[in-house]
Amino acid sequence: MATDEPPTDEPPTDEAPGGGTSTVDLAVEGYAVGGEGVARDPGGRVVFVRGAAAGERVRVALDDERASFARGHVVEVLAASPDRVEPPCPHVADGCGGCDWQHLAVDAQHEARDQPRDPAGVAAVETRHAVLPGPHGLAAPPQ
Repeated sequence: MATDEPPTDEPPTDEAPGGGTSTVDLAVEGYAVGGEGVARDPGGRVVFVRGAAAGERVRVALDDERASFARGHVVEVLAASPDRVEPPCPHVADGCGGCDWQHLAVDAQHEARDQPRDPAGVAAVETRHAVLPGPHGLAAPPQ
C-alpha cells in the first residue's frame, strides 16, 4: 500500500516512510501499451510506472511486486521529461486515473500512441487512432 507521506531529501530505502511499500529511483525508458512508463529496477526486473514519462528519472512506490515484474506509481519526479506538463484536470492530483497521460503534452501523447515503444519485450500492438484534444483541452479518443 502506498503512503501519503511527502517526498523528502533522504535517499530511497527498501521500505518507504510509514512502512510497507518499497521505493526505488528509476530511469523511464518508454511506454507500455496501456500507457504506463516502463523502467527496469537495479536487478533488471521490468517496472510499470503510473504517472511517468519516457526519459524521466523518478522515485517510485512499488504497489505490486512479482518475480518477473512490478507495478508502481511516481511519488517524486527527480528529473522531468521536456514533455511533462501540469495536468489540466484537477482530479488527476486526487488519483482519478481516468486519463492516463494528462501529464504529457498533447504532441507527446500522439507520438507515444502512434509509435508504441517496447522496452519490456511485450509485443507491440498497432494503434488505429491517435488521442485528440477534446473540449477543455483534455485528451479524448476520437468519436
